[in-house]
Amino acid sequence: MASKEARRVVCYCLEHPEALEDKETVRLYEKAKKELDDKKIKRSELNWYEQKELYFKSRPELEQRIKDLIREGKSNVSVSKLLGIDVKAVAYVKRKHKLFRKKDITKEQLEQMYNKHGFRYVCDNLGISETNLTYWLRKFDIKVKNPVKRYKVKVTFETGMVKVFHSTSEACKSFGLTKSGLTYRLNTDKYFNGVKFEREY
Repeated sequence: MASKEARRVVCYCLEHPEALEDKETVRLYEKAKKELDDKKIKRSELNWYEQKELYFKSRPELEQRIKDLIREGKSNVSVSKLLGIDVKAVAYVKRKHKLFRKKDITKEQLEQMYNKHGFRYVCDNLGISETNLTYWLRKFDIKVKNPVKRYKVKVTFETGMVKVFHSTSEACKSFGLTKSGLTYRLNTDKYFNGVKFEREY
């Protein structure tokens, strides 16, 4: 497995922890992690999820402490203040181990946060995926402004040229990418072969 492909596998599994319920996916994930562990990669080359994985790998006791506090019913913000770490790091652990529960947030709180800040902010702060957020919005009967995958894909070339695709399928077809490959590029802030991908709501 090439290092680029290994990083894509690891990032996808961190972004979609439910994928690890499949034995074959787990095997690929472990193989990809081992390959990346054997290579010396600069921190600046890692995306957000890879940095968090590296951070908690060297601090397993911290990750366990976060899990314990979340299971005690503490919020992301209270855990971050108690441990003196970024709230997004807490959300990462919560998302990775699927620790979000309906009682963690009321309908009014979720609706206010969602309407004020949008999809990505809520996902990062609650530690859930966009798919899960859509589920909870519908569960609470909150109108979904931007359903999952209903966003435009903004493509910026190193030459400065910008192109906007009206769907992920259109962008994938144009660049010969799989949907998981496009998701990986959307979750990074880097240029791939002279092209940078961004969500545009």
